[in-house]
Amino acid sequence: MPGPRYLVLDIDKKDGKNGFATLEALVAKHGDHGALDADVVVLTPNQGEHRWFAAPPGAPLREGAGALGPGIDVRCQGGYVVAPPSTLPAGSTSSTATACSTA
Repeated sequence: MPGPRYLVLDIDKKDGKNGFATLEALVAKHGDHGALDADVVVLTPNQGEHRWFAAPPGAPLREGAGALGPGIDVRCQGGYVVAPPSTLPAGSTSSTATACSTA
């Protein structure tokens, strides 16, 4: 479970939903402004990503499936994500941490 001051964007590309296309459309409409520079990026077995962010102090955090559009779930306090390396029942595929920034 993400801690109370972390937020995870769970971006999926499955079940006819393409979270990456949704994210591109959101950036095209609202701009990036550096807001998508995750502290840690984890590749998931379903061609997706978990983008971990440290939340600003006092920021209200809400989670939800499809919260930002098709294929993008928001996970924070009260939710969970599978942390790498994890073996999953379907195919025993591990998630892998691929990038980390301390800036």
